[in-house]
Amino acid sequence: MKRLMLGAASLALITACAHHKDVEVPALAEAKPAPAMTAEGKYVTPEGLELWAQDVWGEWGINLDNRNLSVKPGDDFNAYVNGAWISTFEIPADRTRYGSFDLLGEKSEQRVRKIIEELSAASPDGATLEGKIAAFYNA
Repeated sequence: MKRLMLGAASLALITACAHHKDVEVPALAEAKPAPAMTAEGKYVTPEGLELWAQDVWGEWGINLDNRNLSVKPGDDFNAYVNGAWISTFEIPADRTRYGSFDLLGEKSEQRVRKIIEELSAASPDGATLEGKIAAFYNA
């Protein structure tokens, strides 16, 4: 009985992943202008952050431009979902890996640094927390 259920579940999964010609693929968002880049090859965001990868998350959190539509999802789902990204992205030379969490970490570190540098330049009262942070940073 278990083998029959496992076989039926496998068949249902394979059928669900198969590429059907009558299924409409959602239209991709309009092409956005290419972001500015530094001499190192980092992307510059509108808020002035320099990141190793484009900060593009798509309309609902997933960037559909990373898909490779020439691969059937039932044949190789990873190549279908990530194929365009895998073939175009180059891992930075100073890293062993790079993914979305590395991108978020880069953004967070640069934002915190920017906040501290702005505090430092404002010269707040040394008795406040802001003043203590600025004094520590300037030291």
